[in-house]
Amino acid sequence: MMLDVMDVAVVGDDGSGKETFIGLLYSSQIRYSNENRNKNLFKFYASPLIMNEITSIYSRLRSGEWPEKSSSTFTEFSVTFRYMSSSGIRLSKFFKKDNTYTNINLNVYFHGLTELVESIRGMTQSSADAGTIRKLLSSRGVIILIDSSKLSAGEVTGGYGNDRATAKFVNAIGNSAWFTGNAKQIFLIMIFTKFDNINRELFRSNSISEQFPLLTEVEKRKKYCEDLMTKFFPETLAELKRWYGTVNYTPVTYFYSSILTEFDKEGNVVPALKERKGMVGNDIEYSYNEYRALIEYLRAVEN
Repeated sequence: MMLDVMDVAVVGDDGSGKETFIGLLYSSQIRYSNENRNKNLFKFYASPLIMNEITSIYSRLRSGEWPEKSSSTFTEFSVTFRYMSSSGIRLSKFFKKDNTYTNINLNVYFHGLTELVESIRGMTQSSADAGTIRKLLSSRGVIILIDSSKLSAGEVTGGYGNDRATAKFVNAIGNSAWFTGNAKQIFLIMIFTKFDNINRELFRSNSISEQFPLLTEVEKRKKYCEDLMTKFFPETLAELKRWYGTVNYTPVTYFYSSILTEFDKEGNVVPALKERKGMVGNDIEYSYNEYRALIEYLRAVEN
């Protein structure tokens, strides 16, 4: 049996929802692996220590609570998606030979983008975080989480700002690939988290729909994401265009993440719980189709 391995970094500014993203991704892999066509063909792995952290996050969400910010115990952690072919069956072009399987290692970095940029720029062989940064820079893919609740047009939102921090991070990744002569194709994914909490008036004033187009609406979705980037991420968009052709970046793939919320007795916004067929107890309502599409995308992109 042959094994391919690909590292994918997951990064995001402080407050971008990394813990919630992990919880929803875990929920999604359970649902995805239970689909009949995926049984025994998709597995999720993590070390016992990390699995304890993930299940704690998931349990809080299913209890109608937000995850706590990751403790200082974790500055990063990794989980693995394993995609397998069944014996004697060639499932798709993703599987190079019968019985081949691929590990996609998702390495989640609990640093803000500003901190990561500064670490990349100041890295030396003796830097305390040199190993972490080298691992990040050698990733074949990068998932950038964008806090949709902080989108703002034409203004910096503290520190580097949401757009500026993202642009500087894209620049740092591009510089590293160029200087090291990395010829491998680097794929970028941007996920607009907290899309249930956007500033609706801001979207209306910029003539942007508050509804993210469906996955099946390919051209409409592409145009929508281009409009989002033009309005809210002009520096990042300019940086991406600057590196296309110089570094082997793929065009950015976009997803969004949202979760149904409600007010608790104290008036706080919390995850809403709903009955789900086949589930014991109530469950969270969220953009499962987006997470499912992300899992499918990672399955296909390696080839």
